[in-house]
Amino acid sequence: MAFVALGPQAPVASQKPTKTGRVALYLLLPGLFYLGLFFLTPLFSLILTSLKAPSATGVIGRYDVALEIGNYGYALGQYAPQIFRSFSFALIATVIALAISYPIAYFIGVTARNRPLLKGMLLTLVIAPFFISMLLRTFAWKQIFSNDSWLLNTLKDIGLMGADSYIIGTDFAVIFGLVYNFIPFTIGHGGIRIVKEIEIKRVVPGCEIHVCREHPRVWEFKSPVMVGRGGLVSF
Repeated sequence: MAFVALGPQAPVASQKPTKTGRVALYLLLPGLFYLGLFFLTPLFSLILTSLKAPSATGVIGRYDVALEIGNYGYALGQYAPQIFRSFSFALIATVIALAISYPIAYFIGVTARNRPLLKGMLLTLVIAPFFISMLLRTFAWKQIFSNDSWLLNTLKDIGLMGADSYIIGTDFAVIFGLVYNFIPFTIGHGGIRIVKEIEIKRVVPGCEIHVCREHPRVWEFKSPVMVGRGGLVSF
């Protein structure tokens, strides 16, 4: 193989773009424009804003365009507990979601492979949460975990929780919200497609997708705000 790689090779004829390729490029242009307008533009604006300095006029709330790199050091020092809490919550929620999702994905992709009716029903249950807004689903759990809900009253009546115990505003509530909202992504992207055979070479790519693509938990704010302590619980 080395000799073949080092030996003379036939020149490759240059390929001119075909009509189909140009049509595909034209079809991509609206999507690229959308990404540039609604993703790259706000991101660039945030970067510029983060580098601004207080106005030289001394007016409170006014900032001048600058390259104040020290803003990042100040933020890291000022909000270090929140940043650490965010990464710890993200790590815990990711591990829990993996532990829950992969057995479910294996059952759907392997065990129920020859039972199309059961497989279809299970896939429907996985997809069904997407028909409801993530915000509404999180708000529903807030009501279920509220201090006067039937769940807490039942747990208190049977002695599993103290009379003054609560769930809303705890770390458990925030992590639960993160895991619940992102489990469907984990089952779909990181599970079913790679559990046809339990092999490390198949599981690792799924874990990478799960951790790097489908779980931006560090930047998740809905669950901490709605079922957290109401303050700056996470970054």
